Amino acid sequence: MELGEAKRILILGCGGAGKSTLARRLGAATGLPVVHLDGLYWQPGWVAMERAAWRRTVENEIAKDAWIIDGNFGSSLELRLSRAQAAVYLDYSRAVCLAGVLLSLIHISEPTRQAEISYAVFCLKKKNKKKQKTHMSYYEVL
Repeated sequence: MELGEAKRILILGCGGAGKSTLARRLGAATGLPVVHLDGLYWQPGWVAMERAAWRRTVENEIAKDAWIIDGNFGSSLELRLSRAQAAVYLDYSRAVCLAGVLLSLIHISEPTRQAEISYAVFCLKKKNKKKQKTHMSYYEVL
């Protein structure tokens, strides 16, 4: 299956890599509905959703026939992969991710900002054992 044929697509990558931007652009190009996990998870006042409620929310979203979901929540990755037809992983350097986070601070809401900063810190702490020339990988989920 080609990416253009998929109706359920995951977009993954470090904070600042451009997951939400790619999701919006892909959604505009395909007409598929876009779901931003940060927008679902963070409640008013930067309160994280309770674990059971979060799982139900993700289950409800992935039960739909078509979607593009961006986000890195490890607690729901297995659920999302179980329904995804394709996954795109944005694999950029820590410097690029940090720059993306800093630029996005101007444009996004407080809860999303908190999540992006957390992932940028994770990217900065993670050791990059090998350098890769490609920055986007597409996977068909079998």
